[in-house]
Amino acid sequence: MMMYLLAIICSPLAIFFSGKPFQVGYYANAEFQQRIEELLPTCAGVLCHLIRTADYVRSCRVPKVLEMTDAISMTYARGHAVRRLNPVRKLLYCLESRRLILYERQIVRDFDGTGLVSDVDRKHLASRTIDGDERLIVCSNGVDTRSLVYQFNPDGRTIVFVGNNTALHN
Repeated sequence: MMMYLLAIICSPLAIFFSGKPFQVGYYANAEFQQRIEELLPTCAGVLCHLIRTADYVRSCRVPKVLEMTDAISMTYARGHAVRRLNPVRKLLYCLESRRLILYERQIVRDFDGTGLVSDVDRKHLASRTIDGDERLIVCSNGVDTRSLVYQFNPDGRTIVFVGNNTALHN
């Protein structure tokens, strides 16, 4: 039990002192890294989803694409600006947003292409990236409502939110 408690306490401290964003450090796993290294020689390319997976392949020599979805540094910077957050959470958001933008700047350069869902995110990263903005592409989410199997008639008054609505940024 004591070892379990030490692991719970030491892991966040190790991430904190590593300088890596918690979004990356929290998901680090030596077994997974080893398995990736075993499989990489058989791969023609790699597609990573979210920055938390990028460290596993950032130095590999096959073509690699990172699907970031959004510039999470911007999400944390906006979260830090929310007035109703308690002071500890504000401090954590501030620290994480700084770590994330440094990480995102570099990771964009380490990948052959990086996908984002909006031009707002692309501009946010491009303005903070040296020699990496040509690798940033926008692949927006969306649905062609004409292809749905049911009749969809927008009324101009209804808004539908999809996703984790308990997350601050959503």
